[in-house]
Amino acid sequence: MDQILQWAAFAIMMIALAELAQLFPGLAGSNKAPVIAISTGSTFIFLGYYVLFEMIWNGQTPGKRAAGIRVLRDDGTPITMTESLLRNLIRTIDFLPVCYGVGMIFVLTNARNKRLGDIAAGTVVIKERLPEELPTPPPTGAAQTEQMAALLPLLLRLTNREEAAVEQFMERRDELSFDVRARLAAKLAQTLEAKFEQRPATLPREPEAMIALVYQAMLLRRHQL
Repeated sequence: MDQILQWAAFAIMMIALAELAQLFPGLAGSNKAPVIAISTGSTFIFLGYYVLFEMIWNGQTPGKRAAGIRVLRDDGTPITMTESLLRNLIRTIDFLPVCYGVGMIFVLTNARNKRLGDIAAGTVVIKERLPEELPTPPPTGAAQTEQMAALLPLLLRLTNREEAAVEQFMERRDELSFDVRARLAAKLAQTLEAKFEQRPATLPREPEAMIALVYQAMLLRRHQL
């Protein structure tokens, strides 16, 4: 799907350049202008496409979204521009000699089924396990109701990537080793505290308990919308 969209965009670009050549014959007659235009456009289409979508869709492209897969960093957090750019630059090598021949060899011989680009970037492609409907927030007592009331306004300060990091941690924490789970929870809790600026007095101090409460507040907000 991704390659169909890319080649469709490439065809549209070439048609547009041909039309511009008809309108501006002098520009088309230049030796450098067509080469620069095609090179720049091709780079954006065949490299920028992946990086752009993986950034705005938290590790997904249209093809990945349709397949129900997502790219994450090895520690389970959303990828950054650096990892996306690196894994997609090396895609050229993975594609050799044709149809991802090199990449397939690495996938079949790597313990985590990674292609060369994912090995270099420290990323992994996962199969998403999306529920058919939103999980129901657990019932809350008086103390938790007070905590939720303090948290709900603060959730507006979180970006989509930060909310995705909370969801992915809660969904995959049982698969992580104790050390990785504790380290990731501490890092994520620190990020959340920084966004909240003034820590609510009712917010738990233990990192994983705080993340769990934020997750519950996110679910509650979505059910209220």
